Amino acid sequence: MKFHCYDALEVSGIILLSIRLLKSLQDVLLKASNRGAILDAPKWMAPIILLLDLYEKASVASKRKRLLAAVSSASLYILILPN
Repeated sequence: MKFHCYDALEVSGIILLSIRLLKSLQDVLLKASNRGAILDAPKWMAPIILLLDLYEKASVASKRKRLLAAVSSASLYILILPN
């Protein structure tokens, strides 16, 4: 997932909506199983989970890149300065 897609997901708010949707689905499936009903998982559940997984990976990668850039630019600055 490119970072501009990551930004679009962040701005649109679809991530929070997807999490709420999955939470609601969990509640429905738990209530149904408590009553003895057997429900299959909806077909749209897997793509939403994959989207959230990719979003998390992009988030972690961008955070690591920011930290690495801060450390490497600081160490580069230290190397350039004369003693």
